[in-house]
Amino acid sequence: MIDVEFYKNKDQALESLMKKDKEYVIVRHDFSANTNVRAHFHPNVDEWLIVNSGEFLASLDFGEQEFNINKTTVLHFPKSRIHSLRTLSKVSYTVLRESKDELIYLSDLIKNGKSIESVDDICGSIKVLYENKFMTIAYATINEKSNRHFHNRHDELYRIQKGIGYLHLGNNKHNFKMFKDASKYIHKNNMHYIENIGPMPLEILVITYPKYDTKDVIRK
Repeated sequence: MIDVEFYKNKDQALESLMKKDKEYVIVRHDFSANTNVRAHFHPNVDEWLIVNSGEFLASLDFGEQEFNINKTTVLHFPKSRIHSLRTLSKVSYTVLRESKDELIYLSDLIKNGKSIESVDDICGSIKVLYENKFMTIAYATINEKSNRHFHNRHDELYRIQKGIGYLHLGNNKHNFKMFKDASKYIHKNNMHYIENIGPMPLEILVITYPKYDTKDVIRK
């Protein structure tokens, strides 16, 4: 879920959010209806959207929420968390970031990942597309199923890119049939594995928070 706060106006929002000992980048964006802001993240800084009016869909970790804004509303996107936006009407908003930082598009990572060599992992054959101390983004290809396991220190986010799979959580107590573009957040200490139930290899994005550590894989 996206953290949301409300203010009387933009100036009050900026005064509340900006700390005196930090530098900030402030950018205004004006978008017409049916504009897509591609899924992206900023590796090292938080980002806030200050919106006064408009209707749009915003997502964090692929979980989409609809907003119909009629008063000053602030959406918070933490550092290294993937987010996107799609306008349903004309929308103007102010972006506030903690200093300058990279803007990394997820689709570019996936495209560039075609040239990365795969390695065997508990989730199948994987390519590490990106990592920093806050997260790791990997692309996994699964022919049959991943190994049953859990993590003590990592949360994971699975997103289906191609194929059909069954995600098994909590000693098979909760099973989720997942198609293309479906996603599921898996909290640490939750037993899980994913099974390919389609005719073609199952391809998924596996995003871990924080950076993936092979020592934090407990098989059962």
